[in-house]
Amino acid sequence: MSSDIGFMQSDQWSLASDSTKVNSTLGSDASTIIPQSRNSGSRLRSQTLVFSRLAPLRVNMRISAKHYEQDPFYFIHVGGMLGDHTDITMHEGGDKNGRVLGSCRFNKFRSSKIHFKLSSGDKSALYLVAQHGYYQWSMPRTLKTSDHREDVGERFFLWRRSADLDRDPRNADALNLDLCSPDPYEVHATYAGALPGSGKGGVLQINDDLGEDFKVMVVLTLSVLVEKARQKRDRSGDNTARMMAFW
Repeated sequence: MSSDIGFMQSDQWSLASDSTKVNSTLGSDASTIIPQSRNSGSRLRSQTLVFSRLAPLRVNMRISAKHYEQDPFYFIHVGGMLGDHTDITMHEGGDKNGRVLGSCRFNKFRSSKIHFKLSSGDKSALYLVAQHGYYQWSMPRTLKTSDHREDVGERFFLWRRSADLDRDPRNADALNLDLCSPDPYEVHATYAGALPGSGKGGVLQINDDLGEDFKVMVVLTLSVLVEKARQKRDRSGDNTARMMAFW
């Protein structure tokens, strides 16, 4: 069973173009032409993060560097046992006693806009652009000096199906995603999801250093998509799985 939660298959569309039109976070009827820019931030030696699901329910996750699973960077707490909404909170370190880095809430049954709050004070939103089959979010473009910070617009990012990972039929049921910026087209991160039923988490490779808030938003938005896929999959499973879909 596919873990798709609104993503269009990767062979049905392309973002590679000189000028890409994407929906604005200001409203579903608005649109924004993202100006072409080659200043994408600093390339870094790619960082690989491993998502580990925690027993007994395998809903909460610890996130650590590859080969250093015993020293986690982040903890993802998934709440909302009752009601229609799920709360996700990202903590520093290995449990929910760590400093809160960001949080969000989403409806379990609708693809409505999801609002995020970061510890830095910045805010963002993630939503499904259904006609193109990707999820979009943004963060402020800023100019910084020694004593001043000025927001100069928004920078947009898209979670879309990963064409490279989807080519392998063994991965067809996994949630494989690329994090892209549309103009110029660049892949900033890739997530290789675990197969449903394996009880494991996936592996995230981050290719760019665009600041700490960027990394928090990458992990937090991805955690939302992973959890939404789990809920959708489990609602069609056995009785125990259906109960877990409401947690």
